[in-house]
Amino acid sequence: METPAQTTTFVSTFMTIYDRPFQNKDVNWRFNHFKRLCETGISLAVFCSRDVVPQFEEEILAKYSNVVLLEALDLSETWVYQTYNKVVNEGIEIELPNTRHPEKDTKEYLLLMNSKTELMIRAILKNPFQSTHYAWVDFNIFYIFREDINRQRASHMLQQISRQTPTTQFLMFPGCWEKNVVVEQYLMNDVCWRFCGGFFIGSQERIIAFHMEYEAHFENFLRTHKKLVWEVNFWAYLELNHGLSITWYSGDHNETILNVNIEHLVDKLCEKPARSHHRYEYPDYCEYIPT
Repeated sequence: METPAQTTTFVSTFMTIYDRPFQNKDVNWRFNHFKRLCETGISLAVFCSRDVVPQFEEEILAKYSNVVLLEALDLSETWVYQTYNKVVNEGIEIELPNTRHPEKDTKEYLLLMNSKTELMIRAILKNPFQSTHYAWVDFNIFYIFREDINRQRASHMLQQISRQTPTTQFLMFPGCWEKNVVVEQYLMNDVCWRFCGGFFIGSQERIIAFHMEYEAHFENFLRTHKKLVWEVNFWAYLELNHGLSITWYSGDHNETILNVNIEHLVDKLCEKPARSHHRYEYPDYCEYIPT
C-alpha cells in the first residue's frame, strides 16, 4: 500500500547554549531523544549550531532520509538574539525572571526559546518538503513521553498529523491553562503554562503572521518591561494585549500535547467545489429503511 503524502513539515533545532550540560543532558542525551523523533518517519527540517554539524551529519542525516539540515546557525545569528543585544547595547538593563531555574533558564536558553517563530519562517522560505502547513516540535520532545506505551502513542499521533490534509488557515496550540487564569503581571517572573511550548502547528500564512507579531512587539516588550521571559509567557502576552488569535486545546507535557483538533486536519468533502450532493426520496416501506 502506498504511504500517504505528508502535508506538514516539522521544524526543530539544536543549538549549544550551555558551557556545562544542565542535569547531565549533554549532546548525546539530546541526540538520542531526537532519534526517536526521526524514527517516526515524519518530515523534519532542522537547524543546528555549527559545532554539532559533524555529529548531526553522521548520526542523523546519514541514517534518516526524512530529515534535512536546513542551516547551520548559531544563536547569535538569530533575529531575537540581535534584537536583545540592540536593546542592551543602548544601556537598558534587561533582567531575567525571578523564579527561573538559574542553571537552566539562562539568557541564552530564553532567547533560543523565543527564536521558534523565526526558525519557522526560515523553514517556510526554504520549504524543503513542499508543505502547506508547519509544526514546531522540540528537539528532545520524546523525553516527556516517559513510558514505552506513551512513546508509541506519540509516534502514532505524529504520523497521523503528518499525513492528514489540513483544509483551513489556522494556528493551533496545546496548553495547560485556560486564558482566563492568565494574569499579565505574573508573566514577568513566573512561567505561564497557557501554552506548552514544545509543539504547535499552523498554516504558512498564520505562522508568518505570528512571527510578524514578534517583530512588531518583542523589542518594545524588552524596552518597556525590561524583562526577558519564556516564549510561552510572551505568547500569552501577545494574546492578552495584541490580539494574537489562536485555536487552543487542552494539553500537557505528555502525549496529550499532540491531541490536535481533528476538525482542522480532515478533508471536508462538502466544501470542495468539485463535489456535489443530492437528496433522493425513497418510497415509504414502513419499518424497512433503505440504506
